[in-house]
Amino acid sequence: MQLPANSYDANFHIFFASHYAQHWFNPWNEKWFAGFSQTTYPPLTHQWIALISNVTGLEAAYMIVSY
Repeated sequence: MQLPANSYDANFHIFFASHYAQHWFNPWNEKWFAGFSQTTYPPLTHQWIALISNVTGLEAAYMIVSY
């Protein structure tokens, strides 16, 4: 497996997952502009990445969920 590190799509999903990894019950992400609700995008994939990242780290979790 290989992570497309320069891919906008990969970085986008890792960004969302990193928020869920730190703030599981708060879908409001303040890291972009004045903030936005991450629930505008289906959250299950990002939540799986966040859960797995506790063991493997975000990039490896992204690869596992993407596979």
